[in-house]
Amino acid sequence: KTVKAIIKNLFCKFKTYEIGQFYYPYEMIFDIDFYFVCLLAFCCVGSGLVIMVNIGSIVRSYGGIDLEEEDARSITSTIVLIISILNCASRIIMGILSDLTQKYVIRPVFLAVCCAIMAIAQFAFAFTPVHYLYYTCVVMGIAYGGMFAMLPGFVSER
Repeated sequence: KTVKAIIKNLFCKFKTYEIGQFYYPYEMIFDIDFYFVCLLAFCCVGSGLVIMVNIGSIVRSYGGIDLEEEDARSITSTIVLIISILNCASRIIMGILSDLTQKYVIRPVFLAVCCAIMAIAQFAFAFTPVHYLYYTCVVMGIAYGGMFAMLPGFVSER
């Protein structure tokens, strides 16, 4: 067989469905969109969750010897508060914004923007000093909340 025939046979197992068409859960395995959504959830939601779970360790490791235990706790609690508030606000704002602009901008565009913002936040975490973590956490909280607001809408449109 030629390479073209092998690639065609590989991808012919993936079916395309019309928007809103019903199909059974075992049929998801043969749908390429299922794997796309899993990859998005793994990369964007998973990386945001890792930061939120380990924010205390991140603050202590960035502070080094210069940061006392009480200062580290204060910075950690403030960062967790910032992430939580912006996560909630972003879910509400992104949901309303995507509904208001759905005639002009489709939801996967909002999802792509949230993924890009999360990538910027993860990249910024590698280089920001401890006292600039607040700004990085603002960006991450917005992207994390936006991902949770956009994923159900994206799945419902598929």
